[in-house]
Amino acid sequence: AAHRPFVVEVMPPMVGQVINTVKLSVLASVIAVPELLSRTTDLISQVYRPFEFYTVLAALFLVLLLPGTIWSRRLEARARIVGGGAAAGERA
Repeated sequence: AAHRPFVVEVMPPMVGQVINTVKLSVLASVIAVPELLSRTTDLISQVYRPFEFYTVLAALFLVLLLPGTIWSRRLEARARIVGGGAAAGERA
């Protein structure tokens, strides 16, 4: 059986790890999720428009995380095709 290239095996888990890191530390550890929520709550208490502010915050998270998630899934699908469908860690 043919060996899968190292990059094909390693890349999807690495991309997934990057996505998880971004999710856990929004904007590369500069702005944390609690900080964003706190600032949003502060603004809401001044303006009394929670729907608009929480919608913008949700859109911000979506814009930051969705492209990487889609890219990661495509990369994993490509790795399965190139690698013959074997799960990571399996050797023939």
